[in-house]
Amino acid sequence: MAQDVLGVHRSDRRPAGTGSWKAFQRCLKANWGYTGAIDGKVGSGTVKTLQRLLKHSWGYTGQIDGEAGKGTKAAFRRFANGI
Repeated sequence: MAQDVLGVHRSDRRPAGTGSWKAFQRCLKANWGYTGAIDGKVGSGTVKTLQRLLKHSWGYTGQIDGEAGKGTKAAFRRFANGI
């Protein structure tokens, strides 16, 4: 089964594309203080903002460091499966 950048399995065997990440970056900008480019690239700024969201509501307990480590990936899975 294919995985996206943060390790979420996708049943359609295609990784999430830049269009999906652009849409998510727009959401992060509107609601979570993301200040980076809306470019669909999952860089440290996207991950830091995502970590703030995950810390707030999805059980992330790690540092806001922009690294998509095990804790970030686990919380992102809970988020992806919970929405």
